[in-house]
Amino acid sequence: MNKAGVTMKNKNGQEGFALILALLALMLLTSLGLSLSTTTSTELQIATNHRWSEQARYNAEAGIEFGLQILTTVGDWETILPARRAVGPWPATGAVGAAAGNAGALNLPDAWGNPSRNYENWSCDGRGFGQGYGIVLDTGTGTPTQYQTNVGGLPINGAFTLWVRRPVMWNTQNPNMLEDYPGTDGVGNPNPTPAPGFGVAILVAEGVAPFTPGLATQGSANRATQIIELVISQGNTTTTTTSGGPGGCNSRQGQAGGSASGSNSQGCAMLDGGSVVAALTGAANTQNAGNLR
Repeated sequence: MNKAGVTMKNKNGQEGFALILALLALMLLTSLGLSLSTTTSTELQIATNHRWSEQARYNAEAGIEFGLQILTTVGDWETILPARRAVGPWPATGAVGAAAGNAGALNLPDAWGNPSRNYENWSCDGRGFGQGYGIVLDTGTGTPTQYQTNVGGLPINGAFTLWVRRPVMWNTQNPNMLEDYPGTDGVGNPNPTPAPGFGVAILVAEGVAPFTPGLATQGSANRATQIIELVISQGNTTTTTTSGGPGGCNSRQGQAGGSASGSNSQGCAMLDGGSVVAALTGAANTQNAGNLR
């Protein structure tokens, strides 16, 4: 008040401005905090997903090595592969047929009581015509190699499952048709069963992480999955290479090349470039020429 007792008023109209400023600052800081919290949570989830994805890949790679070790103990792969299907050849393109039969599959439960996952993903397999991944690798001496959680007695962080199947090959009479390897002899007659020690197979490994033992539906929940496929063929220590030199191979060769039989595309055989030469000289059809397919 002034000397006359009259009350002085604030002429600037700034009553409560400090409170409004404080509320705005609080809202800004709250928004920044929530954004930082969300970003941190998202980054943590991304890192976790990446971790499990990498672990699943490691498990699949471990499964491949484990499967190769098993296959070295099997003298005749015909005993573990699905039987050659009599129905065929099949169009290389077109509708998928019915699921492949269980010939060669043991259909035994795994260590967790789950049924064998034979012909997994068969309904999506057009070029294999219902073969899917094949049948679960099972030598008949124990449980099938399904949801395996240890290698050599050492646990892994997750699990892997192994399948084997026959490669498909182009029909010798019709290059647009497929059939199970070893197929026909060129005039429609089935080729004889390969002798023991000369098998060809596709090994499929599925790595998963994490893995909760139990039913398949429980084991597949909230997990990362990685698939690896490998074409392999059996070798021997007595045959020679195409160049006439010693074979120098053990009971298991490396990864096969483009041909279903792996002919002349292993580390134990010399490459003579037959199909490359044919292509360079202008041959009309080099798809199945030579030994580089």
